[in-house]
Amino acid sequence: MLLTGCISVSCILFIPIEVSSASTRDPANFFSKKEIFSDQGERNQTIFQINDAAIDKQFKTVSSLENKKTLNEAPFLELEIIADSQYWEGDNLFVAEGNVKALLENAILQADKIQINKSKKIILATGNVSFRKGSQYFSANRFEYDLVNKLGTMNDVYGVIDVKLIPKDLNLYKSKGKKENSISAEDNQLREIKLEDGFIIQGGFSSEMENIEKSKLENNSINKWRIKASKILLENDLWKAQKVSFTNDPFNPAQTKIDSYEVEVKVIKDVEKKVIITAKKSYLIVEDKFKLPIGNRKFVSGKEKEKNWVLGFDGTNKDGLFIGRQLRPIQLSDSYKLFMQPQYLIQRSIKGETDAYPVRGGTILSKKVSASTNYSDLFGLEAQLQGSILNWDNNFEADISTFNNERFANGARYSGDFKKKFNFAKVKDLEAVLFGLYRYQIWNGSLGSSDIYTAYGARIDKEGKWANKKKKFEYNVSTSFGTYQGENLAKTGLIELLRVGIISEFDIKYPLNIYNNKDKNRNKITVYSPRPIEPGFSIDTNIISSYFNYENGNNQSSFEIGLGPSLTIGSFTRNYLDYTKLSLMPSITFKGGDSPFAFDNINDLAKLKVNLSQQLIGPIVIKNIYHVNIDSDSSNYGKTISWKSGIILQRRSYEIGLSYDFKNQSGGFNFRLNGFNYKGNPLSF
Repeated sequence: MLLTGCISVSCILFIPIEVSSASTRDPANFFSKKEIFSDQGERNQTIFQINDAAIDKQFKTVSSLENKKTLNEAPFLELEIIADSQYWEGDNLFVAEGNVKALLENAILQADKIQINKSKKIILATGNVSFRKGSQYFSANRFEYDLVNKLGTMNDVYGVIDVKLIPKDLNLYKSKGKKENSISAEDNQLREIKLEDGFIIQGGFSSEMENIEKSKLENNSINKWRIKASKILLENDLWKAQKVSFTNDPFNPAQTKIDSYEVEVKVIKDVEKKVIITAKKSYLIVEDKFKLPIGNRKFVSGKEKEKNWVLGFDGTNKDGLFIGRQLRPIQLSDSYKLFMQPQYLIQRSIKGETDAYPVRGGTILSKKVSASTNYSDLFGLEAQLQGSILNWDNNFEADISTFNNERFANGARYSGDFKKKFNFAKVKDLEAVLFGLYRYQIWNGSLGSSDIYTAYGARIDKEGKWANKKKKFEYNVSTSFGTYQGENLAKTGLIELLRVGIISEFDIKYPLNIYNNKDKNRNKITVYSPRPIEPGFSIDTNIISSYFNYENGNNQSSFEIGLGPSLTIGSFTRNYLDYTKLSLMPSITFKGGDSPFAFDNINDLAKLKVNLSQQLIGPIVIKNIYHVNIDSDSSNYGKTISWKSGIILQRRSYEIGLSYDFKNQSGGFNFRLNGFNYKGNPLSF
């Protein structure tokens, strides 16, 4: 992903095609020439038209009429060269010197000196070489390319690239549309920095424990990189570098970078112009202090095809600590990919026994007991199948905690769905979902964990958000019907019933301005935070309503409203206690009727949710989310509904976190590289 942008710039810029000419002997017919004026005085402008259909590989002379016809019909690359001085050395070598600018289709190439060898078809740029187009930028001290043999080199390369926009930005052929003149020769000022994406490695880590609010990730990848390489070799459709360094951090000194060795980049000539990038070994370097081997790397067009280790904790299903290896996806067909994460259950292996399954021969509701393990109990698997068919997106997931035949049925959980967006009348972006579940684990407040043993059905979802002056609104609405099999609430056993219902959730955030807008540290990205910290006070409202009707005649309705303050203080710039985020959300629920199931019966009618994030020292932040029953008339009064705690090492370009869910006895590890979008080209790292 990194190296693609840098090398693609030079490849597409100097695409190996022939130079148009009415005569190969007369350099005057090689270009058209006119004078322009600037504040530096008179300078020459030379226009080269490079066209692969104008002359064959033997450079035979063609007639002026034929050449003109070819030029009119074939697409061509037009190169305008502006310099303090331009001249020919003999009939074959064109030289431009002094503040040389080569203007292409909405792009600019600059150098101290550019030479074009007409007979050898070699282009050489030396001295302060730089290239800019759209979101792509690179600099070097020397660039040379042989148009005939398709070989080239770049020395001392530094670049800023945006993987998503490479196909658009690096199309250098002359377009039929209006030419844009928005290229700035000097664009080194870093500005408009936004946290936009990122790459996450995690196992069992709760997304609620993230300290800084993140946007939704696409493909779990980073699109904008800064890169460095001492030398890059270009060989037709293959590019090589002995070492490439890249960083996701837009600031210097860079907090994280990756050094990759024996890097190869290969273009796949299909409609999407995909690129495969491989490195035989790579190291993640953190703060220029810690160097961690991360193995061989493989990327395809900016989408990570990584192998990663994950660490997690699951005390309910896997007897504690486990380690997993995320394998590269398997392409089963044009539409389907299989993702697999084999796991080794460390704590179960050390204990030599398991507490996660019922007694042998017991029913599905039998109490879990301790039992010895064998080799097949020590391994698990998380798998995911993604694809599409008939314009429906499919997702199937499996979580297997044992391969012991006697326990497999009680150690496997499955879920799957088919999704499709559609519009109905004036309502847009509705989503239809067909779903199926087997042993799907769900948490129902102070009642604890329960399983939906089987379920299948359909639902229609709609979500949205908008802002009105200061207020921010978000909503989710879902209507569903399906057949569910779950634990009976009233007595021991399973029941299977049709359930039809609707549930909606509405959030309102109303900020109150109590801080001085002139605070110099406000709205700045710091060494500790990838987003500006915005001190403030707001009143948050959460409204949830639902109605469900069951096949046996039962129905359950509810209306829940929560209202509470949210406070953020500090700027996260100092080393001690300079960031606090606290929110309190008491809520009350009005309920009618009961569900026959244990998994969805509403039990906690008065609740308090406390969410606290606090910087301790430097990048170390602790976070707690505590939810408790405060209904004095309930038998569960004072009982914890949920309790999650985490410790996070928060830095601008990366984040490391450990979290634990005390009620669900699960936890995990999270490592995140933050991805930024920005304007300007910061200096080399």
